Amino acid sequence: MGQSITGKVINEATSEPLCFVSIGIINSNSGAITNEKGSFKFNVKGFSSEAKVRISMIGFEAQIIPLNELTGKENTIRLKEHSVQLSEVIVRPGKIKRKTIGTKNSSTKSVTGWGGCGNCGEDLGGIERGIRIDISKPVFLEKVNFHVAYFGFDSMVVRLHVRKIENDHPDKELLNNNIYVRVKSTGWYEIDLRKYNLTFSQDLAVSIEWVKAWGKRKDQENSLKLSLAFFKGTLFAKDANEGQWVVQRHVSPGIYLTVQEL
Repeated sequence: MGQSITGKVINEATSEPLCFVSIGIINSNSGAITNEKGSFKFNVKGFSSEAKVRISMIGFEAQIIPLNELTGKENTIRLKEHSVQLSEVIVRPGKIKRKTIGTKNSSTKSVTGWGGCGNCGEDLGGIERGIRIDISKPVFLEKVNFHVAYFGFDSMVVRLHVRKIENDHPDKELLNNNIYVRVKSTGWYEIDLRKYNLTFSQDLAVSIEWVKAWGKRKDQENSLKLSLAFFKGTLFAKDANEGQWVVQRHVSPGIYLTVQEL
């Protein structure tokens, strides 16, 4: 078995390269995210030839390929566009009832996040931290806010995920669009989602994924950390794009939603 697999991911319909596609060995912390040219390379030393590699991106059908079909050559992987069927937005007459759900925490002492390595600008792509959002009645999702307590790079791109929950774990992705945020400092970040017409009537896992980082700030650790609140909520965490989710109750990251009740 070769030491690494390499290749490029493209749009099947247009042959255009796809950047920030997740590629990883299922149920492991080994994987990568494609760069701006759609290219990838990652180490597969020690894995069985029977291991499965999953290639996925929001808005496209995922592929699962045996590892032994990808080694020893330059790969071109074609992904087919795919949409999740979303509920129709029904606006009822009367006063709009708007509320926030989640954790409005901006602590800089209690944190959860990624980093601490010497040169991890790209190596940590695919890591996620998220929160469980309990939905008691149908809602229209307006905004997602998250709080960065510590930031040790010049800039970073993160990606939003909204998933359904099965067996108390994040499961199927519910977004049709890749929604990115450029992080440049600590503080609150707001993602306006109104144009996507997102409505939900089920509990959600809302998470922030490390995609790519650039530059290291002088005398600071290479990391991004979200604020963390104790004694409330549920934290979802995983350390690679195909890694297993860890569920930690009675603790939650500084992430909250603004919604309209329908």
